[in-house]
Amino acid sequence: MNMKNVKPIINKIFLKRDLNKKIETFKAENPEPQRVFCPFHPEEVILEPRLIVTKNFLNWSIEKKICPRCAYKAQEDARREGASTLVGVPPRYAFKNVISDFYETFFKKQGVIFAGKPGTGKTYEALKLAIDLYIRTGKLAKFETAIDIAIQLRTSIQENQYKYIINNLSNRDILFIDDLGAEVKSEFMHEALRYIINHRYNYLLPVIITTNLTSKELIDCYGISIISRLYEMCEIVVLDGDDKRLIKN
Repeated sequence: MNMKNVKPIINKIFLKRDLNKKIETFKAENPEPQRVFCPFHPEEVILEPRLIVTKNFLNWSIEKKICPRCAYKAQEDARREGASTLVGVPPRYAFKNVISDFYETFFKKQGVIFAGKPGTGKTYEALKLAIDLYIRTGKLAKFETAIDIAIQLRTSIQENQYKYIINNLSNRDILFIDDLGAEVKSEFMHEALRYIINHRYNYLLPVIITTNLTSKELIDCYGISIISRLYEMCEIVVLDGDDKRLIKN
């Protein structure tokens, strides 16, 4: 073998040995900094020591890492907050977990009616379902009470917006009506509701509804034609129990 070719190889070996000795000496004089773990997820490293090695320089560097589990939680929190804002969740309601127990129930038919006495958690469960639906499907169920809708419809006549409002309620992805039966009863409201429900029934458009009324009370209030359609469209979830608001007080 030509010595000219061997000499560079030998030099590299000696240089590597010298460097390894320098590193060993440096580590002996400068102990490796401790790793720092996430305070919430102790198995995840968030500060990782790294040895920087150059021709004339040795030193410890600290690499900052983002805890993947914290990052995922932050993303989920942001998605939940964004969905809550779009749904229109009132400030009184806060959700640590937005995975709804009624997500699968919603898809069995054309939506869900949450029924039961006041204070049994109907609005809470309906809002949670609306948030979960938006996060998983992108379909928005904008929270509105029956009273809100009644006011919109009455006001729309004065402002020549009735056709726009009625079409919007009839065709939105998911119609969310909270506390059906709480609005002031009138033939005008019944006529509007008949149109909206009949349209959504015919075009397979889903709804989320809460009500304190029994099926008989709903029929007495709105008539058999509207309620029979709603009952055919929706899974009925009855929430029993005592009034949670009264129990808290």
